Amino acid sequence: MKRFVSVLLVLTPLLAVIGSGPAAAQQVPSSAPILWVMKDDLWAYSEATGQVTQLTQNAHVWDLPVLSPDGTKLALLVASPITVQVWETSGGFSGNAPSDVAMLDLQTGALTVVAVQPEDACLFCQGRPDNVFMRAAPTWSPDGTQIAWTELHYPANAPELHRLMIYDLARFRDLRRAED
Repeated sequence: MKRFVSVLLVLTPLLAVIGSGPAAAQQVPSSAPILWVMKDDLWAYSEATGQVTQLTQNAHVWDLPVLSPDGTKLALLVASPITVQVWETSGGFSGNAPSDVAMLDLQTGALTVVAVQPEDACLFCQGRPDNVFMRAAPTWSPDGTQIAWTELHYPANAPELHRLMIYDLARFRDLRRAED
């Protein structure tokens, strides 16, 4: 019994800190739509109007987006053109695939791709080495001025293997913050 109480006393402050971390601190605006991905596009349901709206057209959205702190934009992953090409010519593949990071303005509907594949991107090309970026889901800075994500430069012998990328909305450019 003493051991259980000791463990409980040690874990209680830790759980309080974990529960008050960044995930718990993020507030979702009450007007935020309910979002889902269907047939590679992003859809929204507004509780206020009761309407369902298709937010993207043929965007190849991969995963649920992340709402900006002010509720006006979404950061999301979309399939890169090289990925779409591989899907169409080979019928698909398993595992991680090259992706791009995009931002959707909920007021205007404008979809802006902020991180693309290299100009010489290649995946499963005959006689050429693979050269693509696999990206993780993006996230917003607390003030909504930047989008951050990690990326893996594939193949594994690429000069910059793992990177943390930050896109600054005010400057409309990538800022490299950390490299492996």
